[in-house]
Amino acid sequence: MINTLAEAKFNYFFGKVVTGDIHNIQRSAQNLKDLGTLGIKSENQLMKIFSKALAEGVELRSQSNKFGTTVTKSIEIGAKGKINVAFFYEGGNMATKPKVTTLIPQIYK
Repeated sequence: MINTLAEAKFNYFFGKVVTGDIHNIQRSAQNLKDLGTLGIKSENQLMKIFSKALAEGVELRSQSNKFGTTVTKSIEIGAKGKINVAFFYEGGNMATKPKVTTLIPQIYK
């Protein structure tokens, strides 16, 4: 199980960032496009993907610093692509519910 996400994260994931840094605006729009290609259209669907990635995803890397540990996992989404999800464990306590910090959809060509 993961912690709930801030509304700002969902806005970023679903293309609702339209002001601020141009890079963030472009990434937000690309996230919306890629998630749509993968058939993910709602926050509820995305939360299910995050839970599945946490439980069943392939671990790509783990990094720790003074703030905690980030574990990046990958989960296949049908035949169209996959999503890499970064989970942050505050203080490095792997027994706590992690926060989702990053989502990187990858569409197969």
